Amino acid sequence: MKYESLVNELIENTIIGQGTDPKHSGEETILVNKTAIKRAIDEALISIEDVLQQIPEDIKEVADKTKSLDKVIDCAASAIGAALLLFDKDIALVSSSRSIPITDPVWNDTFSRGYSSYELREIVKHLPYLEDVDLETELIKPTDSYSTRERLIYHIVIDHQSIGYLFMNAEENVVFSQFQIMAFKKAGEAMIYAISRYGRHLFPTLRTNDKLLRTLLSCLLTSDVEDVLKKESVPDYKRMVVICLDSRDQKHHTDELNQQIINIFPESITAIHKDHVVGLISLKTEMTIEDDQHKALEKLLKKNRIRGGVSNPFSDLKYFLQFYRQADKALELGKTGVLNRYQDVFISDFFDLIEDKEILQSIVHPAILRLKQVDTEKDTDFVKTLEVLIKNNRNIKKSAELLFIHRNTMLHRIEQIEELTDLDLKDDNTALYLQISLALLDRS
Repeated sequence: MKYESLVNELIENTIIGQGTDPKHSGEETILVNKTAIKRAIDEALISIEDVLQQIPEDIKEVADKTKSLDKVIDCAASAIGAALLLFDKDIALVSSSRSIPITDPVWNDTFSRGYSSYELREIVKHLPYLEDVDLETELIKPTDSYSTRERLIYHIVIDHQSIGYLFMNAEENVVFSQFQIMAFKKAGEAMIYAISRYGRHLFPTLRTNDKLLRTLLSCLLTSDVEDVLKKESVPDYKRMVVICLDSRDQKHHTDELNQQIINIFPESITAIHKDHVVGLISLKTEMTIEDDQHKALEKLLKKNRIRGGVSNPFSDLKYFLQFYRQADKALELGKTGVLNRYQDVFISDFFDLIEDKEILQSIVHPAILRLKQVDTEKDTDFVKTLEVLIKNNRNIKKSAELLFIHRNTMLHRIEQIEELTDLDLKDDNTALYLQISLALLDRS
């Protein structure tokens, strides 16, 4: 660390020599360069503050990179130089540091088994400072008698809920330095970040947020969403989407599937609704799910042979029901791949909302009907060719690849289509009309 080099500089500026006073002959005299010492101390203090500011940044970086509370605890313990333990609200062990292991014999036996014993849980749970449910997030120095080691506790509060405690245990006969105490507080603040994003599923108190989603889903017939939001604790999501997964063929694995969704989206709220797993997903970006999370979700769906739908993004939970409906429709109407977005099926959904099917049929572009007639009479594939071309934004190369034909063959078909229908496929308005017409044809 930088401040260690400054301390060495302080020592170098301390000159040790023999005293000249006969009464103290043989004793060493320390001669100090006051200016150098003052500068070294000032810079050391600044450097320590820099280190304290860096500790939470390092912990957050490890959290984002590994998504593992075990790795986060190890990082924090190494930075502070003391053993750390993370408990939930009921004093069940969630994680403990391995980089600096627990040496206190009172704790060691229980943590060597990977969980806290009933006896220890009862002792710790009923300590006076833990029984105070209104306790603010702060450092607490225990004064109990069941361990002689010095120990500090950081009370972890998330979404105004007491969810657990971070313990720092000292070695025998060791007193924590002021630096360690300050660093521990920084680590506690960073743990709130890590738990909120990557460890919510490990804390039963936080998982009760699922109750909110179940309550919202129960409003599907009454639409009392705003009333629900006034009574429930609401997550602070800036942008979100709803996902809807068809789990009807995986009923015996639904709980496991639910947990896997939480692993991919640590900040998600999930619920099982009828034959679906429904998730409210917090977005890191304005518009879409992160690529790595999207790939992980698709991989999970393929592995379990199930399909899913994703709503458009939104920012206000009072509109939850509309966006749940979008995700459900994306699941119902989607035909491409295992995970379909509402924006890819909205035209079909729009037409479903219109009851008079004859009106819809009457507005189909006449070119589509002409090509359909030619396909029937001459066994050609013009409608399919046009549909692929329009869906792929008139990209000839990509459309040819999807149809498994040569690019020149694709160009020839386009020429034939334009000759038969007098279409101008380069015109944007024509392309939009054709897209709508093809969707109409598909729905009929």
